[in-house]
Amino acid sequence: MQDKILNYSLNSSRWVHLLIVAVLIVITYHSAVTNGFNVDDGALLTQNASVHGLSVSNLKQLFTSVPNELEYLPVRDVSYAIEYSAWGLKPFGYHISNIAYFILVCSLVYVFVERLANGGIPEAKSLALFTAVLFAVHPVHVEVVAGIAQRKDVLAALFLLLSLYFYSRFRETSRARLYWAALGAFVLALFSKASAVTLPFLVLGLDAYWPRTDKARWREPIFRAIPFFLIAVIYTVFQSAVLLKTGVITSQKAFSPFERLMLLPASVTYYLKMLTIPTHLYWIHPFVADRPGIVPAFYAEIAMVVILCAAAWYLRRKLPIAGFAIYCFLATVLPVSGLVPTTGVIVADRYLFIPSLGFCIFLAYIVHRCWLYNVQSRIVSVIALIALVSGYAAISLKRVPDWRDEVSLHLSNIRDFPAIGTDPGLKLLKARLYVLTAKACYAKKRKAEAFGYLEEAVRLDPSRGLDAAIFAASEAYFARNLDEALRVLDNISAFNKSDIFEVNFLYGKVLYAKGDYVGARRSFEHALTSKHDLGLISVSRRTIVAQLESFGKER
Repeated sequence: MQDKILNYSLNSSRWVHLLIVAVLIVITYHSAVTNGFNVDDGALLTQNASVHGLSVSNLKQLFTSVPNELEYLPVRDVSYAIEYSAWGLKPFGYHISNIAYFILVCSLVYVFVERLANGGIPEAKSLALFTAVLFAVHPVHVEVVAGIAQRKDVLAALFLLLSLYFYSRFRETSRARLYWAALGAFVLALFSKASAVTLPFLVLGLDAYWPRTDKARWREPIFRAIPFFLIAVIYTVFQSAVLLKTGVITSQKAFSPFERLMLLPASVTYYLKMLTIPTHLYWIHPFVADRPGIVPAFYAEIAMVVILCAAAWYLRRKLPIAGFAIYCFLATVLPVSGLVPTTGVIVADRYLFIPSLGFCIFLAYIVHRCWLYNVQSRIVSVIALIALVSGYAAISLKRVPDWRDEVSLHLSNIRDFPAIGTDPGLKLLKARLYVLTAKACYAKKRKAEAFGYLEEAVRLDPSRGLDAAIFAASEAYFARNLDEALRVLDNISAFNKSDIFEVNFLYGKVLYAKGDYVGARRSFEHALTSKHDLGLISVSRRTIVAQLESFGKER
């Protein structure tokens, strides 16, 4: 009787399964709709006039420039513009949209895995359901779903999965329009987030793990994948040109190629730990990139990566879905493990949104294998799945309110941060968290709290005295105590003081208020060319340019 009930529930219609997944997502993320705006939402949305409505001029700006001065992601920005017409600047609507997009992503996960399993695995729908459910509640996705600024990851995954779906159908039917649809969805994925650039390797993976014929086994798949690789290269060059032209990025290199290669095993191992034991997740992870040479753990991390690669190769014929799951994880996680020089951030929850698909497929496959064994194992596998889903959902439910606003996010990071002991790297990271918390508090007019957190930052890292001085100068300026502001700025002793954006900008504001327009102009011009931006003052370069253009009128 129990076996019949389980068979009925896990082999019912696809729509019933998708409804189960949607309900789980709504239960897990329902509290996100009461959250406000958070990190980067100001620059990307609330203060970015280019996404305040869908117009021809706005669309031109979004696709040909970088109006937010942070990221070139026009598909994400177009979604903001569309929703602005409905929600305005009410965060409620954007959070609802994020949840809706995530439901679509999980639905595509279900459909994609079902297609992979059809014909090769009994009860393919149950495997698809297991995978979609695990993906829906995994705690590593909270940042992406609860953060409006991280919608880029949801949209990139949505179009990436859509492209894989079209391509898998093309492999079965050879209909050209499905192939073109796969290419089109890939372009949309890239314009959502550049991490979708890994899709050509997943396309090759589908042909490698499920070859249609032995004749010319590699020639046809490679020819079919070439357009995907060409699109990826063209987009990368185009995006870099736009970002360089607008000054959003420079030729800076946070780490050398050798340093990035050395970081790769540690990053992959750290990501695996995040996926398997997601009890310690952070907005800013306590991952210290600077290592004192080759430490003993490095060899274990290398061994882990080698084992994963060997398993992906070994299982390609015996257990293709398990092998593809490992391959999917590796192919999508390597570029976000510090190997590709994008930003100075090596580890982040959001980087795992697409790679976690491989992990969830593999975990679901293990549960599914037990499910197929006998009646007793079916009961055990269902109990294990329920325990996993309940545990993951409980962690996610706890983390969602942390994203209420920027202050609560940073405070939760400080709360959960591991003991720093004598580790200098962790001490510097925690000091940075205190500075970010101070900035968020200061923006909310909670000045006493802000300066309290700055004291903690300076206690952990004396070099943060520079941040405290900038805050003090800013406070003096807003209090119209211009002489005190100048005194604080003059007393800053940082060796690169003249190359710090905040220092030059504040000098410009103070001198302008004192009527020294020549000195103010010089300071603003230096601010535009400053190489170091501490992220303490939320002002765009465009605002400074407008200030410079207004000098003639003011005078």
